[in-house]
Amino acid sequence: MDLMNMCVGLQGAKAYKNLRFLLQKVLKQSDVGSLGRIVLPKKEAEVHLPELKSRDGISIPMEDIGTSRVWNMRYRFWPNNKSRMYLLENTGEFVRSNELQEGDFIVIYSDVKSGKYLIRGVKVRLPAQEQRSGSSAAGKAQADVSSRSRESQCS
Repeated sequence: MDLMNMCVGLQGAKAYKNLRFLLQKVLKQSDVGSLGRIVLPKKEAEVHLPELKSRDGISIPMEDIGTSRVWNMRYRFWPNNKSRMYLLENTGEFVRSNELQEGDFIVIYSDVKSGKYLIRGVKVRLPAQEQRSGSSAAGKAQADVSSRSRESQCS
């Protein structure tokens, strides 16, 4: 399968050629818990998301690539020693609706033409059928890493 068709498969019928990969985050238990916030990777947040002037942050509408639903998330930071910790808040319903759990991941894109942000929740758990047949979780995880690598080339 060529890269273009792979991107269509990864991103559905969206105008995939207009999407720019910004960041991905493997979710930890604290990201999928009841607090409704996801800690973002610092380096990627500072490079690819808007600069934050105050710790209160800004509201960022993010379109769910899977459903086209727009989620109103708050992008902010917490001071952390002499640095910052970046967060997406108001993520609880997004996590629940995508049935995300620890070990799954999110991917954030921007649409280069409209400037809109898009988000995608990706499950990496093995389906029950594969678990019973003894398929290797490590093999599945490696396949997902390869998929993410190809996906980042879809811009």
